[in-house]
Amino acid sequence: MKIKNYILTLILCASYLNGVQVLAAPPIDELINQGMQSLQNKAANLDPSTRQINKLKGNLRKKSEQRFIRKQKLGGATIVHGFVKSRGNVRGTNKATGAQLDIDAKPGESVHGNVTLIHHGNVTATGRQNATASGAEVNLNGARAGSLNIKSRVYGNISANAAGSGKVTAKASGLSVRGAKNTIMRQNIDHHGRGDITASGTAR
Repeated sequence: MKIKNYILTLILCASYLNGVQVLAAPPIDELINQGMQSLQNKAANLDPSTRQINKLKGNLRKKSEQRFIRKQKLGGATIVHGFVKSRGNVRGTNKATGAQLDIDAKPGESVHGNVTLIHHGNVTATGRQNATASGAEVNLNGARAGSLNIKSRVYGNISANAAGSGKVTAKASGLSVRGAKNTIMRQNIDHHGRGDITASGTAR
């Protein structure tokens, strides 16, 4: 009799614990919904600047940038293909630039390929004694330009204004190429602007 009571007690306890466990576990759909809601709350509470991708901030300039550049080393040459797109009004002290591309090539290497730079917005530089404004810029870092085709599209006004005593320079261009070891042939540069390009400076 005691054995029967003992076995019956074990069965009742097991059934009770099993029932408690089943009752305590929420449905799987509810767990998934809770997890999704938690992720949505975390995303909503992020700082707006954290959610911005490729946001560049500099000296009095603000622009968003998107780029897709493919580089390949082939012997002593660098092959570059792709584009750089930037958007926003860019203002700078002495210098302001729209779409920019620095080509990572060693001095003396030859650079080949096709690059397109596009900027939507106004580019303005104001300096005391010098100012340079460019809608797009390619820096070759001392490499030689081979069959490198550069296309620039600027949708906005480009202006440089310099004022002060002494020698004053102001330069505004739709596309500038820096750091080239040799002169790039003009036919390799294709620039189309949709706004005014102005430069003004005064000397006292």
